[in-house]
Amino acid sequence: TPDDIDDLPDFRRRAGHATRVFDFEFGMYGVKFDGRCMAVVPLPAGELSGIRTGQFTSHGELWSVAINIRPRGESAYRAEYESVLREDPVISSEFDVYLHDSRLIYVKDPCATSNIESEFFLDIVPSDVETLPPARTDSGFDHLRFIFETRGLMFDDVCVASIGLPDYDIKRVTTGQLIAGEETVSWEGGYNVSAAAELPSVVHELRDHGVEPLISSVFDVYLDNGRLIYFKSPCSDEDVKAPVFVHMYPADLDDISHDRRSSGFDSFSNRLLDQGVMLRDGCFTSFNLPDYDVAGFLTGQFQRDDGNLWEDGHSFTAADLPKVAERLQRRGVEPVIRSYFNVYLDDGRLVYVRNSCSISETSAKFFLHIYPVDVDDITAERRESGFDNLGFVFETHGSMFDGMCIASIGLPDYDIKRIRTGQWESEQQRDIWKEEFNVGF
Repeated sequence: TPDDIDDLPDFRRRAGHATRVFDFEFGMYGVKFDGRCMAVVPLPAGELSGIRTGQFTSHGELWSVAINIRPRGESAYRAEYESVLREDPVISSEFDVYLHDSRLIYVKDPCATSNIESEFFLDIVPSDVETLPPARTDSGFDHLRFIFETRGLMFDDVCVASIGLPDYDIKRVTTGQLIAGEETVSWEGGYNVSAAAELPSVVHELRDHGVEPLISSVFDVYLDNGRLIYFKSPCSDEDVKAPVFVHMYPADLDDISHDRRSSGFDSFSNRLLDQGVMLRDGCFTSFNLPDYDVAGFLTGQFQRDDGNLWEDGHSFTAADLPKVAERLQRRGVEPVIRSYFNVYLDDGRLVYVRNSCSISETSAKFFLHIYPVDVDDITAERRESGFDNLGFVFETHGSMFDGMCIASIGLPDYDIKRIRTGQWESEQQRDIWKEEFNVGF
């Protein structure tokens, strides 16, 4: 195991050590004399961190031993241990993992022999995939493995291991241990190096300049240079367990893929720490906005069994909606639906208007069923029902102005036979209002 993985040939960097390069039969390097067996094996050039050696047959390993020969002793590990105790770990799990002087330092206190029997893994995602060896560009990350004996030391019931990071720019690291004898992960944690370097300063600058978040909920969500930036403080491990989702509603449905048009939005999600980081002053993560015009978005966190833990939305077109309502009324345009909300048909869009409206009247989700003239215009999964369902929430498509509630949504560009719309109360499982009209275009 080299002290610097860059000393390995490209095809060996995946494992992080030179296993099987030095397989040999005893007769190649050894002799027998006076009832003894002795072999002397040359080592590769460069500083080594450790060696693992043993014997094996076609039936498996007979014996093996790992030796830490990294050119520093207990004093070096103690020095690293003492230095990182003054810092915050970048990963807190079975081991606390620190980033210190371009190295990852693993610390467990107290520690038992059972804690270091399993193999460690380290996945490193570079900022630029082209900096990886050719054999790793398809996967997009370096995958290293090591055992404690070759990179660590146990003293005073404390276990400390240390591994140097490659010299390319790193976006994210994920590390942990495998269950002994298996490929199953026993624990893992991740750290977004680039996010830790950038996102906190961006959020603090926005707040210092008095920029208000688009959404103030469990997380504050800011807009900055084509990105949604999420921030929560204080923040705990519980806050980052659930994945984050974003539903992007395009201004023009043709901007999203055909299979997404039936829902009316693009959907993105990831684990919060995949694009973010948890630090002492809070949790941060981000999503890039797509390159098409976005009318609004709905975001939150979800768990597979419990559904959405929280959700909130924002409309980028809200500022224009009062002008739309004013124009419709000035021109004397009649609504196609008169109900709880009056609904207008305006240049390929539906505009919902309710006068003397309160925020409570916008909390229920809007449903919008679009029946095409030709069912082949909708996706195969929607053909059985016969309509597209472009439901939305008021926050992503609407605005309140002088006591008036206004929302707007674009219609698909195929020929439409009929439209049914209204609001659905999910808790009581009932329609608040429901109307339909024939379009004929």
